[in-house]
Amino acid sequence: MRHLIVLPLILIVSLGPSAAQTTLEQDIQQLERMSNTFAKVAARVQAGVVAVSTERIVATASPFRGMPFNDPVFRRFFRVPERRRERKTQGLGSGVIISSDGYVLTNNHVVEGADRIVIDLTDGRSFQAEIVGTDEKSDVAVLRVDAEEPLPTVPIGDSDKLKVGQWVLAIGNPFGLQHTVTYGIVSAVGRDDVKIADVEDFIQTDAAINPGNSGGALVNLRGELVGINTAILSRSGGYQGIGFAIPVNLATRVKDQLIEHGEVRPGYLGISYQDLTPEMGDALGFDNDNKEGVLINAVHRDSPASKAGLKRLDVITEINGATVKNERDYQKRIGLVDTDKPISVTYLRENRQKTVRIKLEMSQATLGVVSDRSEMLGWELQELTPDLARRFGLRPGTALVVSNVEPGKTAHQAGLLRGDLILEINRHPVGTYGALRDILAEIDTEDVMLILINRGRRNFYVPLRMPRG
Repeated sequence: MRHLIVLPLILIVSLGPSAAQTTLEQDIQQLERMSNTFAKVAARVQAGVVAVSTERIVATASPFRGMPFNDPVFRRFFRVPERRRERKTQGLGSGVIISSDGYVLTNNHVVEGADRIVIDLTDGRSFQAEIVGTDEKSDVAVLRVDAEEPLPTVPIGDSDKLKVGQWVLAIGNPFGLQHTVTYGIVSAVGRDDVKIADVEDFIQTDAAINPGNSGGALVNLRGELVGINTAILSRSGGYQGIGFAIPVNLATRVKDQLIEHGEVRPGYLGISYQDLTPEMGDALGFDNDNKEGVLINAVHRDSPASKAGLKRLDVITEINGATVKNERDYQKRIGLVDTDKPISVTYLRENRQKTVRIKLEMSQATLGVVSDRSEMLGWELQELTPDLARRFGLRPGTALVVSNVEPGKTAHQAGLLRGDLILEINRHPVGTYGALRDILAEIDTEDVMLILINRGRRNFYVPLRMPRG
């Protein structure tokens, strides 16, 4: 009996190390396969990621040296001649080739103000690039290069399918170290509170991103472009595990408009709106499940919203099936919609859900009357961006900012100043170009407008006569 008991024990002990070694070997092989996957993805994508070098010529003015020109008393009473100098500043970022005929996606801040742009490929070729178009609000820019042969590209993926926890690779040129590859996971999606752009829908990742990565590629394990690396959140200026990328679906919509029009023309629905708060939901008699969305507080005449039957106090909850919880969601969903295709708008009216198809207008068409009459009045007005709204303590869509006043013209003569906020015209709220258009369209030459202005902490009315055209 003793031998029968000992034998199995010996067998168990002798088999233990062999089984453990087999498991370890299998684990190593699995990790090697994963490592090889990263290597294959990097090899497939790197050729389509380029270094973007920029050169800017900055003009500076400096007084002539020597006494008495540098004497502050002398300078106070006499005009001191100045000579202009020019100096060159250089920048380095990244870009992604998205078409074999030479279109390159990058960040607006990489090429903003550049006088000369050069892209460098992994194969040693260099090309001078031209700017096709830029969009400051989304921080997207499109470049174009002329090459005799088709260029390598990075295939476009679908950023809407990204999930938190998925692995991604970041490829770019941090600190001038060309074609650097780092990897990490998707830490979050839909970040809209980073406060680095007006249109925010960022992918957050812990893949190492550093200065010079801007404009580079964020790719999934299939080697598909899912984002354009844009920014880092850092106290030191270097990598601290929090990087942000523009989703490729957003970047592509911007790219299409920049290529077609040279600028982004946001879709115009024709409403003024605000967040639906729980208290407002209670006041409107909504169920507990129906207390998120944007509340329509005005519908502009002859607008797409008006034609589709939307009304004041309707609450928009979805656009094209995507949830709209607040103003940021609405701006994100509507701002870059393709105006060639109708969109689906789901809304609540008296606690009942409805859906309607609406074809947006180009905001450019909205501005015809605005541009003509603004030129006559001698003012330039700007809608409140999220950043400006925070600065003034207002909601977007509740005021227009006077961004410039032309000396000698009507607005200047009436005492309007740059930075004034226009709240109402003829007792009608005015917070969008659409609302401004509707109001100005009804005003005849030499009519007097009553304008409610906010300046500092004070509101006051200013009469303004529409001049002859």
